[in-house]
Amino acid sequence: MGAVIEFLESRAELIDSYLGGKRWRLNSWFIEDSFSSRQEGMLRMLAFALNNRQVYRERDFLNELLISYAQAESGIYGSQVNRLARHLRAGIPLVDALEQTPGLVSKESMLYLRCADNAGRLPAAIELLCSRMSTETRSSKLDLYQSLIYFAVIGSIIAVLMVFLSVFIVPTFRQMFEEFGLRENTFLQNYDRFVEAFALLALISLLLVSIGRSVWRWLGSNSTMRRLLDQQSARFGGQLRRAQIARCLADGLNAGRPITSEISSLAKFHFHPSTRADLLFVRNELEHGRDVWNCLAEVGVFKHSDCRLLKNAASSKEQAWLLNCMATQLELRAEHRSKFWVSCVHPALALLLGFVVLWSWGMIFGTLLTLVTSLA
Repeated sequence: MGAVIEFLESRAELIDSYLGGKRWRLNSWFIEDSFSSRQEGMLRMLAFALNNRQVYRERDFLNELLISYAQAESGIYGSQVNRLARHLRAGIPLVDALEQTPGLVSKESMLYLRCADNAGRLPAAIELLCSRMSTETRSSKLDLYQSLIYFAVIGSIIAVLMVFLSVFIVPTFRQMFEEFGLRENTFLQNYDRFVEAFALLALISLLLVSIGRSVWRWLGSNSTMRRLLDQQSARFGGQLRRAQIARCLADGLNAGRPITSEISSLAKFHFHPSTRADLLFVRNELEHGRDVWNCLAEVGVFKHSDCRLLKNAASSKEQAWLLNCMATQLELRAEHRSKFWVSCVHPALALLLGFVVLWSWGMIFGTLLTLVTSLA
């Protein structure tokens, strides 16, 4: 361990230049330390280790680096990193060890690494994957988390105000109505039921969010339940899966690999059952001499117009460029759809909290108006 630390300290400039000035780990208490951030840190560390074997040739360099990374992490992710280190010490290849340790990288990244390892271009593929992660736009999931945190804070403030109204304001109003012999208005009569309903709704929401978050974190990426949940968003996920297939085919063409070999790797390792079945059909048709683009269009992986354009491309480099453009468009469409639904959460929660504030204002103003008009 000490040798690894001395090595890293002596080559701090090399690490900083390779990582591009980015932190390799973010504090897990902050919302930015999401799974994508941890995954990027893990892949950057693996890329650094694979590209600097000639500098530090000892066998346990990557294992010691993983152990140090696991000590810096906390919770389930840290234990998963330790598990990966144990797999590597047992002599399991890197990609197999990653696949046997679910939760370290996403299933999309795992598929990309599998295909790259099968083609013998794993170090370059990890670097390319890291560069794509560093240029990704703001995630809609992060927007959703921040909206929920914002409304949780505002909701907590409103809850404190409701408690203040229940303890001080409402009893004073009721005492005034009783002393003057007046009948309570509708707001005061229904106030207790409104507060009980509001508190019950808040408790149920917190309970559901806590249970859902815990269950989602414990579900492995290969579990049956998570696959069922993934299938519920077939349209959104389908665009992302088609984009990933286009990326893998483009990278294979840029590396000089035959597209039939890339299709075979995707059909063997793809995580989604229906997509894997489509790719297996394409692979079997290719063995009978059919055109690859016609087969991909027939099973619905790509549109017929896109496949005609790819078929008429002059070279494999042009096909790779077209595939990258298609992948970018598919990713943008999926991201726009996701952001649209996330944007609906903000006004819905704002209307809910606005109703609570409006009702509280109506209760106070209506009660004061009743007192003034009754005593005038």
